[in-house]
Amino acid sequence: MGEEVPASALELQQLQRELVRKLLAAVSEEPGAEWADEDVCARYLVARNNRLDKATTMLKETLRWRHSFGVSKLGERHAVIRTESETGKLRVSDSVDRAGRPVLVMTPRAENTSDHDGQILNLVYHLERATGGRGPVDGAADGKLVTVIDFKGWSLRNAAPMKTSRATLSILQNHYPERLHRFLLLNVPTLFTVLWNAMNPFIDPVTRAKIVFVTGSAEQQQAALRECFDLAQLEEGLGGLAPLHWDPAAYFARDAELASAGAGAAVPASARTAAAS
Repeated sequence: MGEEVPASALELQQLQRELVRKLLAAVSEEPGAEWADEDVCARYLVARNNRLDKATTMLKETLRWRHSFGVSKLGERHAVIRTESETGKLRVSDSVDRAGRPVLVMTPRAENTSDHDGQILNLVYHLERATGGRGPVDGAADGKLVTVIDFKGWSLRNAAPMKTSRATLSILQNHYPERLHRFLLLNVPTLFTVLWNAMNPFIDPVTRAKIVFVTGSAEQQQAALRECFDLAQLEEGLGGLAPLHWDPAAYFARDAELASAGAGAAVPASARTAAAS
């Protein structure tokens, strides 16, 4: 005989709270367990269809990864992050989507290093900066973000190695579950489809469903962007109307505050977004 289906939304909420409580207890002895608050546990449960055993395994693996990677000590590697970020190739935009979600922008043409470890460090820093480290971000009740990759000027010369691409996917899927609202790919060159076909088998089906190739005529592309953004507030380089003046010094002006607070703590909106003017 199957399990009884909860009869009301209240019962579902009670069941969810109980699962969160059990997950909190299950990971309480892991390093950095204080990071795993109720919001974190809820996301991991959703990512594993409320299967407590699978959510426990996933969250334990994340806590161990965060500890070994040194996520709470990213400020100690600030110099590497600054070098990687000098060109603005990966940054949290001043733009937000229509629901107030942060926008993480990648511009591969601005690649300035070939250091795999440095690039992954930069990725994790910006994921923490975009998400506030743990709970829902300011202005977005669901705690998710939008990622935009602009392939204008992309070539094999500045393409990420397969090792780095796979590591990026692994981190996003395994350690930042239920964070991605939408993944927009702009100005995609034909050559990229070869790499895409190689990467496709490694992409989780849920993640794949959130990936949008923005193609077609200029009007069609603008229509696709308009679904996500108020174009008056979107960076002009991404198809919007808002000017962008990249200034790495201004962007990192609050890093002392971030370092003292620790990457695992909630990051204020003023520190997450670029101080471009």
